[in-house]
Amino acid sequence: QSRDGVCSSLTRPQESLLSAIPQAEIVQEVSVDVVRLDGLQLPTHSRLMVKLDVQGFERSAIAGASGLLERVQ
Repeated sequence: QSRDGVCSSLTRPQESLLSAIPQAEIVQEVSVDVVRLDGLQLPTHSRLMVKLDVQGFERSAIAGASGLLERVQ
């Protein structure tokens, strides 16, 4: 997380970003659990909306939801 709370990422920012945007200074690192969407117990009988905010990890996120996406009509 950045000092101003605006920037956050799952990966460490590149030096070019830190140089260009001083507010992007890292002030806190947090460990998070990563789970496959297919591993979640989601309802099978109703509509489901999924919003992904994965900042460059779209391909991995979609790969982790292959079973879920098979259910899309």
